[in-house]
Amino acid sequence: MRYKTKIAGIFSILLVLLINPAYADVTSLKTDKPVYKIEDKIVFSGTVSEPGEFVNIVINRPLEKVFLRNGISKSDGSFSLVAINAEELFLHPGSYVATAFTNTQPVANGIKIFFEYSDDKISVVELFDLNLNSIGSKNVDEEKTLSFTVSITDPTIENLIFSLDKNPPSGTSIDPQTGKFTWTPTKAQGPASYIFDIVVNAGSSEDREAITVSVNEVAQPIPEPKSEPEPKSEPEPKVEPKPKEPKSEKESKLPSFVDPNRDPQYYIDRYSNEESYKAWFDRNYPEITIYEAVGLENPEPEKALASFVDPNRDPQYYIDRYSNEESYKAWFDRNYPEITIYEAVRLPEPDVGICGPGTKLVEGVCKIVKEPNGGGCLIATAAFGTELAPQVQKLREIRDNTLLETNYGSAFMTGFNEFYYSFSPTIADWERQNPTFKEAIKLLITPLLTSLSILNHVDIDSEASMLGYGIGIIMMNIGMYFIVPITAIIKLKKRFHYI
Repeated sequence: MRYKTKIAGIFSILLVLLINPAYADVTSLKTDKPVYKIEDKIVFSGTVSEPGEFVNIVINRPLEKVFLRNGISKSDGSFSLVAINAEELFLHPGSYVATAFTNTQPVANGIKIFFEYSDDKISVVELFDLNLNSIGSKNVDEEKTLSFTVSITDPTIENLIFSLDKNPPSGTSIDPQTGKFTWTPTKAQGPASYIFDIVVNAGSSEDREAITVSVNEVAQPIPEPKSEPEPKSEPEPKVEPKPKEPKSEKESKLPSFVDPNRDPQYYIDRYSNEESYKAWFDRNYPEITIYEAVGLENPEPEKALASFVDPNRDPQYYIDRYSNEESYKAWFDRNYPEITIYEAVRLPEPDVGICGPGTKLVEGVCKIVKEPNGGGCLIATAAFGTELAPQVQKLREIRDNTLLETNYGSAFMTGFNEFYYSFSPTIADWERQNPTFKEAIKLLITPLLTSLSILNHVDIDSEASMLGYGIGIIMMNIGMYFIVPITAIIKLKKRFHYI
């Protein structure tokens, strides 16, 4: 009878292949329970990428041939096969694999479920990483409710069970299905800290995290003592009253809850370290600070970073830019005239300093020393990474040994430097921040460097020859960077216009 069933199943597969050749894959597979007894029935269900597809399930069994079961997916792509007796599938203790696939899907690409059969119990083996999202420590005031929801890193895992372990305090609870934790500590439970575990289970997998919940004592304002009525007595003979010693100004201004014999730092520490105490004080004494309440002067507030400063960036980055980039220095001095760059990044002003080449110490800040013939090529240096790069050295040689040797060349460099240094520091900064932009600039200036190298291979023995070669190189670069691209764009536009 078993062989007839297998032959009928194989015939059904071949028939569906002929009738419905569309390609589809099984996209999910599950069982109706995570654990079975040998006398139970097992239902396989899941989804297929196309409706109406024939679904096959084979089960590899130790010491036996595979077991085959099949069915057809519904109009929404889901399928649920007829229940199978567990004793038909699991004949011997050991490991089993069930694979679901369509007629157009290779068995190796099918969706698998793993089983373990031992001691008359069949368990679905979950192959996933079960991890809780970090919960961290929590704080709550006495008689206030603490509530939060626990979650896992993989939201696709189903059948989760949440629980508490290792002596959770009385009154705590967690919803087993949703993971919502709630606790309202009583006055008797604070102030104190409680350490316990939050646990999540999915089948045989488990993860847990030990958390600390601190219960804060709620401070109450000390009521002012009520004046008691003086008892009646016989009038005393008049005597000259002694002058009363005036209370110190400090004692007369202290609020009622402050004990003048206690160290004021006690109150400041509680205000700084206890959230509930701070909230109580701010609510009851909104007109004064904790320092004023205990008779101390308010400390000077810590100076804040300037608005443009990123607190996660090294402050030296801003000082270096101020010291080495004229445009950045001008921008800072114009927008923040009241403070120095050190005050902006909250660093102490240096007493002395040693500045690098090309700079000098002026009022505690390394500033650029302007060279009479212009500084280095900022854009090329940033593009090639160092002033010692051959391309940067070549530019410097052309400037110093060729252009500056003639009056026309010197005049050109003077005008060019005024224009170049108005934008080059910004371009160089962009290059340092963006490697892709840096590579684009390197490609863009390579033709320029090639054309300028011509000046190293010609004899310039007069002002006229300098002027001629200079105009020629300028025209060459205009052609490369402007005329050629514009001509190519016009031709492409005409060609696509006629297509």
